[in-house]
Amino acid sequence: MSGVDSEFYEWEEPFLFEDFILQDWPNESLPEDAELFAAELARSTETPIELSSLMTFGAIASVCHKKYVVAVSPTYSEPVNIWVMAILPSGSRKTAVFSKVFFAVYEGENKIKEEVEVDCKRNNIRYKIRKERVKYLMRSAAQSKNANIDELESQILALESDISSISSTPQVWSGDVTPENLATLMSTNGEAMAILSDEGGIFDILSGLYSKGNANIDIFLQGHSGATVRVNRQSKPPILLNRAIISIALTVQPEVIITALNNKKFRKRGLLARFLYVYPKSNIGFRSLGEKPIDENINNKFNSAILAIFDHPLSETNIPHKLLLEKKAYEKWLEWSRGVERMMDPELAYLHHINDWASKLSGQILRLAGLMHVYRYAHHKPWEHEISLDDMERAIKVGHVLISHALKVFGSSVEEEGFFTAKMILKWITDSNIDKFTRRELLRKNRFLNKDDAKIGLNILKNRNYLHESKNQRNLGAPSMVYDVNPKIMT
Repeated sequence: MSGVDSEFYEWEEPFLFEDFILQDWPNESLPEDAELFAAELARSTETPIELSSLMTFGAIASVCHKKYVVAVSPTYSEPVNIWVMAILPSGSRKTAVFSKVFFAVYEGENKIKEEVEVDCKRNNIRYKIRKERVKYLMRSAAQSKNANIDELESQILALESDISSISSTPQVWSGDVTPENLATLMSTNGEAMAILSDEGGIFDILSGLYSKGNANIDIFLQGHSGATVRVNRQSKPPILLNRAIISIALTVQPEVIITALNNKKFRKRGLLARFLYVYPKSNIGFRSLGEKPIDENINNKFNSAILAIFDHPLSETNIPHKLLLEKKAYEKWLEWSRGVERMMDPELAYLHHINDWASKLSGQILRLAGLMHVYRYAHHKPWEHEISLDDMERAIKVGHVLISHALKVFGSSVEEEGFFTAKMILKWITDSNIDKFTRRELLRKNRFLNKDDAKIGLNILKNRNYLHESKNQRNLGAPSMVYDVNPKIMT
């Protein structure tokens, strides 16, 4: 109703700029020892419980993702790898939490490296000696007219067949890595890799930082579902991964996810829909700075469990163990899944706008329940037990909270810059206690704004019933646009 005088305009209630209502992180969101660890870590670092809890799931996945699948039926199973991201501003002690959570992952990798280091060195020396011997025989055959070519060929073929590729020390995790290097890493490490980073540099790489803007993200997408991957290389044989498995755990600043959400390729290809997010309210400014360190007994129990999972074997046929569901656990999951499906109904208008993320949530809950189950039986044999109703209910509790965080992530970030401008204009209006103004007045009083930004911000405020346009007729020249302020925001 642009152009209607404010005297005759019927104001509606403004659609307020409020923080998204986040559900409290639930009790009993992890197996008991893991939950104690997450809570104790949050207390000692004075950080939101969401941060340590979600990263705890990431640590469990990092050490077991290639060893288990959750088998729902003969034709449907879910791997237990997950992608998790915690979003908090700089200074939130993300690195301190991250280092504690993944300490045992780092230690487990170091332990494996120490066990095979001597063999790797021996194999590499063997490889180099035989390669040099092959070069010598090739030169001899090429330079000697009297050489017995057949005999030399036989020697060369025998050496070539005895040459194994250079042994590399085992690697369980990597930081920021290009898609091409990731395929190579996975091919020599059981077709699985965890990407762990307390920053968000991986998004720069996937945006094409090192590939002129043309990074291939296919291996990441396929690595979330455990798909078969073939990577063709120009000068080397192709890499074939029969079951590519990638887990990701990131702690990032809000600017990182805003930039990622504005990358059309990430959203359209489903990269961001594969993450589980927490975006808790920052407690900076409210910390005591005097909390005692984490309880060592609780810390050691958690690390012991992660290291024990490290030692879990694959099945006798060298494939992942199948984790089955108790009947009641399956029924609970099915009930939950049907509820999520209804939430994606366009008429309900709740999850429809993020159905790319929500459509994966039922599978994600299976993965979380599977991870809890593996941790619960860390010192035993998880494949000999079925996933319980208790662990499924815990996973579903987490799922409810994750929905609220996903709504905040996807709802507040895509147009974050425009909303920021709108909030700044609204603050100027309320601080100035004015009931109307022109765009010229706004720009004159707020030098940081340019015309384009002001237009975006004003449109947002109009759409949210904060402002109404009315023409102010001047005696000379064209009429200027006046913005009337909704009187309801001043009460």
